Amino acid sequence: MNRKAEIVVAGYYGYGNLGDEAIRVALREALAKRGIDTFWLTARPQTKDEIDRRSLLDVYAALRRSQVLVLGGGGLLQNRMSNRSLLYYLGLIGLACMARRPVFLLGQGIGPIDGRFARALTRVALKGTSYIGCRDQKSVSLVRSLGSNAVIDGDPFFLLPPVEAPPIRSSLVRHIILCLKGAKDDGEMVEKTVQMLDGVSRQTKISVTLLPFFPAQDLALSKRIADRLNIPCRIVRADTIDNTMHVLEGADLVIASRLHGLEFALRAGAPMIAITEDQKIDAFVAEVRETSGLQIPCVRFASSEQVMLVLESSPAFAIVNEAYLALHARATEGFSRFVAALEEV
Repeated sequence: MNRKAEIVVAGYYGYGNLGDEAIRVALREALAKRGIDTFWLTARPQTKDEIDRRSLLDVYAALRRSQVLVLGGGGLLQNRMSNRSLLYYLGLIGLACMARRPVFLLGQGIGPIDGRFARALTRVALKGTSYIGCRDQKSVSLVRSLGSNAVIDGDPFFLLPPVEAPPIRSSLVRHIILCLKGAKDDGEMVEKTVQMLDGVSRQTKISVTLLPFFPAQDLALSKRIADRLNIPCRIVRADTIDNTMHVLEGADLVIASRLHGLEFALRAGAPMIAITEDQKIDAFVAEVRETSGLQIPCVRFASSEQVMLVLESSPAFAIVNEAYLALHARATEGFSRFVAALEEV
C-alpha cells in the first residue's frame, strides 16, 4: 500500500448484498464529487483503493495512511442475529482510536443492541466518535439513550438520483415483485406467500418475479416459492443497480421484507407493501410517512385481500416519486453536513 487517502470507509461491502453495494456506489460518487480520496474496506478487494476488511494489519495500515474512519451506511451496530458483526465494528472503532484517527458514522441504522455488556461496549465506543449520523429517528433515540448525540442524515442510498419519467406498465397483467429475506425457518413464509399469490391470481391476471437482493440468504427461499406456484413466475437476481431498477420499474406492486427492496421500489415509483421483518422496516415506513405523508402498508404477512386493495387503489407514480424526492433532499442535506464536519477535522 503506497498511496494515501483522506478517509477509510467501512460497511458490509463485498458480500453480494445489493443493498449495501448500492450504498457504496452512492457514497463513492458523492465523495468523489467533493474531491475526497478514499480507501474502502471490503470482503473482496479488487481495486487499488479497496482493502481486505479481514486483514487486521492491512486495515490498520490503511487507517495510518488516512485521516478519518467512516462507517458508511447500513445497519452495522446491532446484534439482532449475533454479536459477531457488532463486535467487528466496535473493534474497528477501537482500532481507529489506537491509530489516533477520528471516527464518523454516516447514515447508520443502529440497533437493536441487546444485553448489558453489548450496550456498555457500544456506549463506550460511541463516546469516542466525532460525528454520529443516523438514517432514522429510532436510531437517533437509541444513540441518545446510550449517552451520545446524533443527527438524522438519512440513508446514503437516497443519494442516488431520482427516476424522472414514469414507467410504462401493462394494463392486462398485474406484475408483482417479491423481495423476501431468507431465514433458517421460512416454511411459514413460503406457505403464506403461495396462498396469497394463488388467491390474487383467482381475482386478476398476474405474473410474479422473485427478486433476491442477497442471494446467499434469499435465493433458496425464492426457489421454494417458485416451485410451488402455478402462475407465470421467474427468479431474477438483483445483481446491479441498473438491472434491478429496470425490473422494478415494471412493477404494479412490490412486496418486500428487505429494506433495500423497499428503497429501490420507492426510487422506481412502484407501489409497495412492507413485510415487517425487523425494526428497520418499521423505521423506514415511519420515515417515509413523516417526511412525505406516503402511507406504506406494513404487515406481518401480506394477504390476498391486502394485495388486491393496493392493486386497485395504488398511489400514482408522482406520489411515490415525491416521497423519494423528499428523502433524496434530506440525504443530500445530511451528506453536506457530514462533509462540513469532515472539513473541520
